Amino acid sequence: MSKTKNSFNHFAWEYFEGLEKTQKGNTLIRKKGRLELICSYIGNEPISEIGSPRMLEVLLDIQANSLNKAGKPTDKAERCAGIASDVFIYAGARGFCSSNPAALIKSQLAKSSYGHRPAITHPKDFAKLLRAIETIVGDPNTINSLRLLALLFVRNGDLRRMRWADVELATGRWQLKPLKGQGKVNMVKDQVVPLPDQAVAILHKQQKINGHTEYVFFSQTAKKHQIISENTANKRLKDLGYQNIHCAHGFRATAKTLLQEQLKYPLVLVEMALGHTTKDPNGTAYGRFEYIDDRSDMMQKWADYLDALREGRDTTEFRADAQNKADSTAQLKALIDQLGEDKVLELLKNKD
Repeated sequence: MSKTKNSFNHFAWEYFEGLEKTQKGNTLIRKKGRLELICSYIGNEPISEIGSPRMLEVLLDIQANSLNKAGKPTDKAERCAGIASDVFIYAGARGFCSSNPAALIKSQLAKSSYGHRPAITHPKDFAKLLRAIETIVGDPNTINSLRLLALLFVRNGDLRRMRWADVELATGRWQLKPLKGQGKVNMVKDQVVPLPDQAVAILHKQQKINGHTEYVFFSQTAKKHQIISENTANKRLKDLGYQNIHCAHGFRATAKTLLQEQLKYPLVLVEMALGHTTKDPNGTAYGRFEYIDDRSDMMQKWADYLDALREGRDTTEFRADAQNKADSTAQLKALIDQLGEDKVLELLKNKD
């Protein structure tokens, strides 16, 4: 690998050394892979002599070799263009190139396509999955992680990295910095997840198992990060017969759909629960503690709703508008008791 003073390689890996001081984990690994791929094409070329036509040629080739199962392009070429652009900016700031050829290429690439990850969005089908999860035997880490994914619908990576230091069982709060929130404008950098009673009970069980460790889902068999593998949840779902039907990330789509369609909660509360940035009509972003009472109520109703689904009970009472209907019914009954049914019917008829 050539790292002469003016080569793309030189600036690429000098730039990457800076990233290593501020980033870590899978994000850094992915960026390193993209840099290695870009460098395999233009690493030995003088950075000041790489123009837009050359970058377009490189990125179109990467795009052609990065197709999904449906034969459509993924976002690999776009992401490679992004990190190449960062390298050109880094070199340009130091006076070694006068343009950023990668910045012009993104609009010339085909729109990436991954498709939706599999998720169950029908209540009866989700009830079957919830019951199936309870049949899992073996490592309690596994079943408790799946239970919490259903209850809290956070990303699997964030749940696996849950630390006891970030959890307040007494108040039912979990404060975290979502992995995907670091550097993405549509994801919150700090998030507070209200914990329903059912989640607190599960965490008390985990405390008896892993309370002496840093992580809620500590695993003695995990060599690298000392937490359960990112494939643990998906493997168990596959074992239960849900391959290509529902995945660990699918709990988020399930919750988003059922909270809005079945429980009738407003989009703003659901989006905040998902860790997405949410703004009011004036463009002001909501803070992590905004609507915390409403969100706590929603998370408890969601947990109670899941219990009812699993047990095959009626779920009507968990709709967000159920209390308004109950109040209206009570008011009507009181009016009938006071005036009589005939008088009330006459009043309603005249109103029409």
